[in-house]
Amino acid sequence: MLHPRELELADRAAAGMAVLDAGGQQVGTVVQVHRRARVAPGDVGQVEEPPHPAAVEVRTGFLGLGQHLYIPVDAIADVTGGGLVLTLRRDELDREDWRHRPAYLEETR
Repeated sequence: MLHPRELELADRAAAGMAVLDAGGQQVGTVVQVHRRARVAPGDVGQVEEPPHPAAVEVRTGFLGLGQHLYIPVDAIADVTGGGLVLTLRRDELDREDWRHRPAYLEETR
């Protein structure tokens, strides 16, 4: 379940923003923020959390010619005037399995 702070960070993220690692080094640019809508299960006024977290699609590399990463919102530390700041350093990003578009994002198109 996402915490209100993570939802707020996802709402502040936008395409074109720089993406910085925890040390302040730029790792890419936001391509798209994939938000998950909350679902009303049937009872009026009752809201159910989405089954998957929101994700930020990031293009890496010089001039955006690198790979795409699909970074879950819970890996965002902050969104500032300088860009979206991650909780991980660049070398830690390489160890995460975020290079493949999650199947659940296909459901949101």
